Amino acid sequence: MNKFVPLYSGKNARPEFVDGDMFRIVVPLGEMGENVDVQNFEKNMNDGKQINCGENISAEEKILDAIKENPKITQRRLAAVTGLTLRGVEWNMAKLKDEGRIKRLGSDKKGTWQIVE
Repeated sequence: MNKFVPLYSGKNARPEFVDGDMFRIVVPLGEMGENVDVQNFEKNMNDGKQINCGENISAEEKILDAIKENPKITQRRLAAVTGLTLRGVEWNMAKLKDEGRIKRLGSDKKGTWQIVE
């Protein structure tokens, strides 16, 4: 919330969290919301690091990105990183293997993943 409220409300705006009979979050709206260049906003707010702001990134792409960062990554860790269930990771990885996009080098326990380009 704190990262994206400035997109709609101005650079120094913050959400208000109200705890009572019902929990509420108040997002102040300002004049910036309609005419904001989202990509430049994300670059400025995150020191040049792009972040996922609701783009539709496929499960396969999330898995491939995680493997690029850490070829030794486990399926359990992939589930945590991608937000998929363990079964979802297994299914997507089987699909990636069948398509010849990834392969396993070494043993199941000590091996690494390789992305086939």
